[in-house]
Amino acid sequence: MKSGNRYTVGDQPCQNLVRGEGSFPSVSNVHQCPKCWGNRTFCTNCNTDHHDNGWETCKPGAYKPTEEE
Repeated sequence: MKSGNRYTVGDQPCQNLVRGEGSFPSVSNVHQCPKCWGNRTFCTNCNTDHHDNGWETCKPGAYKPTEEE
């Protein structure tokens, strides 16, 4: 799977992801979701975040590591 595909599958705000640049040159704009601890990336096409594997996977604590990990 290509790295961009995880932000185009599932329920996303648009089907034409255009990843924006990060805050600094050569820095990814991937950031942690405060709700589920998964990843989001900003899309300049729709001006909102796309969620790793679709917004339907965003459930409180879904990606938070357990104490055993």
